[in-house]
Formats: sequence, structure tokens, C-alpha cells
Amino acid sequence: MRCEECGATNPHGALFCHECGSFLTTVAAPRPPAAPAAPQVHIYIPHSGRRFTQALTETLWLGRADPESGFRPDLDLTPDGGVDLGVSRQHATLEPTPTGPVVVDQGSANGAWLDGLRLEAQRPYPLPAKAELRLGDLRLHVSLV
Repeated sequence: MRCEECGATNPHGALFCHECGSFLTTVAAPRPPAAPAAPQVHIYIPHSGRRFTQALTETLWLGRADPESGFRPDLDLTPDGGVDLGVSRQHATLEPTPTGPVVVDQGSANGAWLDGLRLEAQRPYPLPAKAELRLGDLRLHVSLV
């Protein structure tokens, strides 16, 4: 905000000029609140000990790579025993929404569970700050920061 008397630049919301002490008659409109940062999703896979971290700015696919179709999930669970533990290729997604992150079972063959609750396919479920997600028989510990 500029002082009309001396031209000095003053901090947003100041009532008096820090240079000349004049009353600042023009009050700037309040700044809109900053958009919240995308949450970081942290996934720990007890079966393999592997950890995965990524900002949840867009849909995050969980499953297994499919070389025939060229599909590669954002988190490929093949090296974590995904085949033997019943993880589908396009098993589930974690998705940002205006009301917070959700998890969606994408119609997997062996199901998905959130903290022991079996998920209905294609239905979004709110993802708590800390949760256990099970894809088939593979357990994932998920936390949001």
C-alpha cells in the first residue's frame, strides 16, 4: 500500500505510514486465503518394508503393471508380492477432492478394505489421516500429512 503523502510503500493492512506517520486512507481489500497445499500421502507396505511418498495433486493409481496393455500404476505393487496376494492391475485409486482425499476400489477382483470395512466398487470413501488399506491380501499403512 502506497502512502498518498510521501509515496512510501507500507505493509498490507497498515493504518499509518511507517515513513511519515500519515494516516493511510485507502485500505486495501483483504487478501484471499491461500489455497491449501496438496496433502502428502505416505504409504508403508509391511510385507516388503517398502515406503512410498507422493503429493496427492491428482489421481494416484494403486495396482500392478500390465506389460501387455502398457498400464503402469503410480504405485506398482508387483515387487511387494502383489500377484500372490491378489492385487489387481487397476485395483484402487487415491483421489484429491474439495472435501479431502478419498479412496476408490476400481472394481478389483479380490476387493479392497479401509480399516476393516470392505469397499463397494466405484464408490469414494473418505481417507482418514491414518488408515490401513488392504488390497486383496496386501496391507498398506497410509498416512496423510
